[in-house]
Amino acid sequence: MYSEKRKCLNCEEEVKPTVNFCHNCGQQVDNNNLKISVLVSEFFENYISFDSRLGRSIVPFLFKPGQLTKAFNNGQRKKYVNPFRLYLIISILFFFLLNEIILRQSDGKGIINVETQTYQVDFKEQPDSINAKLNLQLNNAVLRELSKNENLGFLASFGKLNDFKKKKVIEVLTDEFQAKNGFPKDAEFEGILIGTEASSEKSNIELNLSELDFDLLDRYRYETKISNEALLDSMNLGELSTFQQILFLQVIKVYRADSKTFSKFMIGNGSIAMFFMIPLFALLLKLFFWKRRRFYAEHLIHSLHLHSFAFLLFSLFMILRLSFWQYSVIQVGVILSFIIFEIYTFKSLIINYQGSKISIWFSNAFLSILYLTLAIVIILAEVFISFLLF
Repeated sequence: MYSEKRKCLNCEEEVKPTVNFCHNCGQQVDNNNLKISVLVSEFFENYISFDSRLGRSIVPFLFKPGQLTKAFNNGQRKKYVNPFRLYLIISILFFFLLNEIILRQSDGKGIINVETQTYQVDFKEQPDSINAKLNLQLNNAVLRELSKNENLGFLASFGKLNDFKKKKVIEVLTDEFQAKNGFPKDAEFEGILIGTEASSEKSNIELNLSELDFDLLDRYRYETKISNEALLDSMNLGELSTFQQILFLQVIKVYRADSKTFSKFMIGNGSIAMFFMIPLFALLLKLFFWKRRRFYAEHLIHSLHLHSFAFLLFSLFMILRLSFWQYSVIQVGVILSFIIFEIYTFKSLIINYQGSKISIWFSNAFLSILYLTLAIVIILAEVFISFLLF
C-alpha cells in the first residue's frame, strides 16, 4: 500500500508504511488534514471519555464521596486526574459564574449603596409647611442627622450638624424664617463650595462613614474635573487624621468608580484568597484527625477535592440562578446546596478517616463551624484589602 517509510509529524520518528500510529509518541500517522470532527473527537477522547483521567474521576468524585481522595492517597495517581488540575478547572467555572452574577446585580448601580432607609422629620414646634419643605428638599443623609435629635427641636438639632449639612438646611429656609428663629445667615456658609477653602472653624468630632455626604458624591460622581480631594475638602469634616483621610478618599474613589471594574478586581483577589483557604482547611483536618497520623499532603488532597465539589455544586446553583431569578428558587437552591455539601463532606470524612458515625458527625459539625468562621474573616479581609488597593 505504501512504497516508502513516513515520518511522524509530531516527533519526526520514522514509521513503517503499514502502521497507522507512531511507535514512539503514539500519535496517528496521517496527512495532517485537520477537520472539526477530528478536533472534537480528540477532545472527548482526551478529557471526557471514561478512558481518560478526568473521565475516570467523574463518577467517584460526584457520586462516591471520599473515594477519589482515598484512591489518590493510596497511590492510584496515574489513574485519576490530578487534584490541583481538577480544582483549577472547576474554580475557573465557579469564578466566571460568580462574576456574571455580581455584574448583573451591580449593572447600573453604584459600588457602595447607602441609605436604604428613608428618613423624615416632624418638628412639633414648626408648622407643617416647614416640615414638608425639609422632607421634600433635603437629602436623606441630612434628614437622618436631623431626625437623631428631633426631640430637641429644630434649632438644637440643626446645631449638631456639620457645616456642610448646615449649609444644605439653610438653603431650604427663607431669610425671614432664619432671622425670626435664630438661624445663621446664608453668608456664613459661602466658603463651603467645591474646591475652595472652608471658611468656618473646623471641629474635632467623632467621624464615621455617615459623615460623608453621599448626595454630594452622587452629584459629582462623573465630573472628572473635580478631584476626590476637592470633594472631601468641600464636606468640611473637621481635622482628619492621616488614616481617616486615606480611608475617606478611598471611599470616595470606590464610590465614583465603575462597579463592573471593581467587581472584577475583587473577584480576582477572591480567587487568590481561596488558595489560603485550601491549605488552612487541610491544617484543620490534620488537627481534628491527628490520631490517624496522616501526612499533611494527604489532608491537602482531601481539602482540594472537597473545595472542588463545593465549587461545582455552587456553580450549578449559580447557573440556575442566572436562569431563574425568583427569590423562592434562590432560597431553595442555597439551602439545598449546603445540605448536599454537608452530607458529601460527612461521607468523605467517614471513608478517609474511619471511626464511628457519631464521632465523625461531631467532628464535621465543629469543623464546619470553625471553617465558616475563618472563611468569613478571610472574605472580609479580602474585601477590605481589595477596597484599599483598588
